[in-house]
Amino acid sequence: MADCTQLEQCKYFNEVLVTMPTVAEMMKERYCMGDPEQRARKIVLHAVGKKCVPLELAPKNVKRAHTIIANNKP
Repeated sequence: MADCTQLEQCKYFNEVLVTMPTVAEMMKERYCMGDPEQRARKIVLHAVGKKCVPLELAPKNVKRAHTIIANNKP
């Protein structure tokens, strides 16, 4: 499985978890370098666009991602 292509510019890691590098690295390994179907931020990005990805959306929160998508579909 490939790393997430958004990892370098991911606001969740660069802004939200910037003060928790150990937690950030563990989450990156599990969610951003693993199964793409488990990347909530990427799911929202591809479904409804970057503007709809909340800053605080954790990569593991796939259920919330689907709610965001449902609420932002035309």
